[in-house]
Amino acid sequence: MKNIKITQIEAKIGEGIYTKRDVAFILQLPYTKVSRWMDDFWGNYTFGIKGNKLVNFKTLIEFYTFYRLRENGISSQKIKKIRTVISEDLNTLY
Repeated sequence: MKNIKITQIEAKIGEGIYTKRDVAFILQLPYTKVSRWMDDFWGNYTFGIKGNKLVNFKTLIEFYTFYRLRENGISSQKIKKIRTVISEDLNTLY
């Protein structure tokens, strides 16, 4: 399998564009967590300018999954490692 190297995610028609507030509202998550995760964990999966980062629908789903895994006591580091393995195995960014 070919390793995927993320350089930059770009906004594309049909993939959705969600702000931090949109993600928090849609997924009923605390805004502060969404903001921190978007800046720290999903930095490579966002687009826009600093302070006004945006994500697409696929990243929105990853936010939900990440939140639920964290709720069940799985560490951020472990989630990130598992996510990398799955992404490489399936040859996808998500």
